[in-house]
Order: sequence, then structure tokens, then C-alpha cells
Amino acid sequence: MKIEKRIKKFISIENLLLDSPLYEPHSIDEIKIERFDIMMFAPGAYDIYCLECKQVSIFKSTMFGKQKGSGYGLPNPSPFLNKSSVDKAVHKDRDVTINLVCSRNSSHLIKYYLRIKNNVVMKIGQHPSLADLKLKELKKYDKVLKENLLKEYARAIGLYAHGIGIGSFVYLRRIFEYLIDDAHKNAREDKGWNEDIYQKSRIDERIKLLKSYLPDTLTSNSSMYSIMSKGIHNLEEEECLEYFNTLKLGIELILDQKIEKQKKEKQTKQFEKEISKIHSKLKS
Repeated sequence: MKIEKRIKKFISIENLLLDSPLYEPHSIDEIKIERFDIMMFAPGAYDIYCLECKQVSIFKSTMFGKQKGSGYGLPNPSPFLNKSSVDKAVHKDRDVTINLVCSRNSSHLIKYYLRIKNNVVMKIGQHPSLADLKLKELKKYDKVLKENLLKEYARAIGLYAHGIGIGSFVYLRRIFEYLIDDAHKNAREDKGWNEDIYQKSRIDERIKLLKSYLPDTLTSNSSMYSIMSKGIHNLEEEECLEYFNTLKLGIELILDQKIEKQKKEKQTKQFEKEISKIHSKLKS
């Protein structure tokens, strides 16, 4: 059954700019005008990948310059005030551009375009795109994901950024399936592995069989796969968009765990090599 477009409660400007897809409505009904202006335009600092610096940098808002009597540089009283009654304030309909400036180079900008209408705020555009920014951040996973899978991960984020929830789940599930297949390849090389049982098993059963070869975060949260599959076949766009960031976080925790395991294995090999050298030297 089709559900209506969900209006989320406004959490923070950081959540709206950095995590929300385009055209996702956020209600500001219960937020006082002055408080909302401070949340929107106060000089925040955000850790974001800078495409031109080619590394994560601190970006700061340049929406307003400081004025006398206002620590946040906001005019007083607020010019965005439309009061329908003493008790309830109605936010003025308007479009807002927020520029974030890289602390390393002030010519490096990220622009966000917001629309406020009927006491609802939504992001209607940004440059560079969320997908472009996230693709570079995902480069840290090139040790555990092939290039084509990194691109598919970026597509998932890009689809989410444009409000396409079901499509984003398709690409997230491919990453999850790759992690299982990769573990399966390692398991097949071990003596005692029963391939016949594996092939006859459902995905949740396969994950249990592969427990020794998969990161703990994956085996402890195998329901992620069923959630993604249900999203593709049964859920509405809005539901998939609501669950996307949680599933994305889960996948990144799994990938981070794989990277940490590789790092430890490399360090262990290096240690064993060096300790063997020292031992041989002392024996001679």
C-alpha cells in the first residue's frame, strides 16, 4: 500500500545539509523563529571531504557576518518573522543559500540551496553533489572493495541523495552480497568445509556457516540483508530513505572491521619477521 510523503522533524542544520537527501521535508512547526535562525545561520564547523584539497577538511558557514549585539551575527529582530498569533510563529517562505568555506583554502566552497515553505524546510540542491563528496571519502575502502564495487556504493549514495530509496537499496545489497561471497571463497579453501550444505542454505543460514570468515558486525546483524531485500520488493521509497543511513553505517562498520583485520595481519607478519631476525642474530 502506498504511503504518503513523510515529513520528518527538523533535527539540526548539520543533519539537513550533510545527511538528508534532496527534497526530503523537515517540519519546523515547533521551533521558535529566533531559535531556528540561530540553528540555521550560526557559524558551525563541519568535517567534510574537500574535492580540491583531496582530504577531509573543516568547513565553516559564511552565512552572516557578526553584528553588534548578536553573537551569531543575526539581525534583531529577525527579518524572517511572520507571526500569526502571539503563541504561534509562522516561518517566512523563502529560499536560502548556505556557503561552507574550506578552512585550508577560502576559494573552496560547498553550496547548499534550501527552501522554506509552509513551515517545512528542505534541501533542493547542493554543489558539489553528495555523491561526489562521498565517492572520495569511500576511497579509504579501496583496500577491501574493488573499484566497480566502490562505484556501486557511490551510486547507492547518489540515488539516496536524489530521493530514490529503493534503487539505493539495490546497490547496498550488492555490497553486502560481495562481502558474503568473498568470505565464501576463503571458506571453500579450508578442509572440512561442506559446500553442499552451503549451497542448500538460505542467506541467513549461510551467514551463520561463514561466521568464522566474516566480521562480527555482519554476523551479529545478519537481518540487514532481509531489510534490504524487503526494501527492494515491498517497501515504499520513503521507508527505504528513512532506513538508508542506518544500513549504510552498518556496511561501513563491516568494511572498517575488515580494514582493521588486514592492518593487524600485516603488523603481525612484520612483527614475526623482525622477531625472527633478532632471534637468529642473537643465536649466532
